[in-house]
Amino acid sequence: TITYSKISGNYALGGLHRANGGGIYLKFADLTISNSSVTGNQASGSGGGIRSKNGNFLVISDSIVSDNTSTYGGGGGIRSDRSSLTVSNSTISGNQALSAGGAAGGGIFSSGPIFSVYNSTISNNSAQGFLAFGGGIVSSGSRFSDSNLTIAHSTISGNSVLGTQASGGGLFFDDYRSTGANIRYSTITENYAPIGR
Repeated sequence: TITYSKISGNYALGGLHRANGGGIYLKFADLTISNSSVTGNQASGSGGGIRSKNGNFLVISDSIVSDNTSTYGGGGGIRSDRSSLTVSNSTISGNQALSAGGAAGGGIFSSGPIFSVYNSTISNNSAQGFLAFGGGIVSSGSRFSDSNLTIAHSTISGNSVLGTQASGGGLFFDDYRSTGANIRYSTITENYAPIGR
């Protein structure tokens, strides 16, 4: 558990290999973050702020994840694979996912079995590159698990994807191995993409 804490200004740069999780890296581990901030971190791989892989859950509540950068593999703010992800009463903003070929999930990239966003704001995030997608959020299944997306009482705004074939400025939902998406009482507005906003 991380509570009432600040994780900022950290770098995962690696050498010959890409490094993941600029602020926090989880593998086969679970974590709850509350009343905290993850800001200004950078990864040469994925998950500029937080990278979670092969855990049971990552829970983020009453927290801020902002101004983080990933330069390969997506998830400027958060990348969660094969771990259930819950974001509640939180702000995910100003994060960037960069890659020449195309980054994914400027704010959040999730390919876990359950991805839920409640009472939160996903704003002013960006994904950049030729085939970039999901400026605010990417939700997808994987060859390892099905996925289910729920967004409730939340706002997705001002996010963008930049690239000739970029798509899904606010939200990119991939129904590959998905059991569905449920979006209710939420606002998705003023996001930008050359193909599909």
